[in-house]
Amino acid sequence: MKALKRPFSLGLLILVTWLATGVQKLVAQEASPKPPSSQKLKTVIFDADETLWTRHNPQFNPALSTNPKENAKFGIYQADYVDPDTQEHVKETYVLQPHVVEVIQRLQQEKIQIYLFTWSPLIRNTQVLSQIPADKGQSLLDLIGEDHILNRRHLTELKEGDKDSEHSFFRIPRKGNGPFMKKRLDPALFDLETTVLIDDYRSFTYQGQEANLLWLGPFQSETTKGTVRIPQDYQNNRLVYAMGLLQVANQYASTHQVSFREALWATQWKSGKSLPDVSDRPHIKFPIQPPVADRRHYSLGTDFIASIPGGTCGF
Repeated sequence: MKALKRPFSLGLLILVTWLATGVQKLVAQEASPKPPSSQKLKTVIFDADETLWTRHNPQFNPALSTNPKENAKFGIYQADYVDPDTQEHVKETYVLQPHVVEVIQRLQQEKIQIYLFTWSPLIRNTQVLSQIPADKGQSLLDLIGEDHILNRRHLTELKEGDKDSEHSFFRIPRKGNGPFMKKRLDPALFDLETTVLIDDYRSFTYQGQEANLLWLGPFQSETTKGTVRIPQDYQNNRLVYAMGLLQVANQYASTHQVSFREALWATQWKSGKSLPDVSDRPHIKFPIQPPVADRRHYSLGTDFIASIPGGTCGF
């Protein structure tokens, strides 16, 4: 009988040890925090001037025609309105940047919410957008929607003592000097972790929202004694570059299980660093150097614009 008890005791010991190890692993899993779920891109907010369109320059752009349809063939559109703040009559001419309509339509196919945020009054924006044709007889205004146009009335005034990520030199036009203004993305309207503002001016960025910016400003190709040389092919295809960078950031968010906002900061500025892990996101300093040129973004952006929904190039 004694010979029979030994294997029984050994088996019981193995069973108890196995159960204890399993319990320890389960406790450890419950105690350790789970990695954050990926928060992919949901909302893109475009600046207008120097992002979607530029002011008409007779030296570089086709000559103006008295026929608006002729101008439209070259992507030239006019705004004619009375400024609600100064009561001045304003007549301006704009040239549409390449790929604007294709980019917006393609993003909407991916269920990305599109907004416009400009310093100009609403009447200027609706006039220009209503002239830009899109598919199926619609205008770009039809695609975006007037309720998705944030304008001068939505800017945030900088008060005395407010910290500023970069000095804002944009003032509301008034008699005398109006206050300095910023494009603050309202957390009540936008999930800041999944929203990007595409703009050519860093100084419009509100304190703590620097990582939401995809900057289309000076682009570092090569520098000579601090002078940034901007490649012409980048200037002509800035939105293509932006679409490529959005895809790189979105993939980074999935791979590293971080929010899109944090992924954009890491990929755009090549920082390799995470944002501060605090709820109110304190003042974040922009890197001194602008983003480094990455030709891969051009090809990714081109592939995205030409792709179909549900393919490998989507979000």
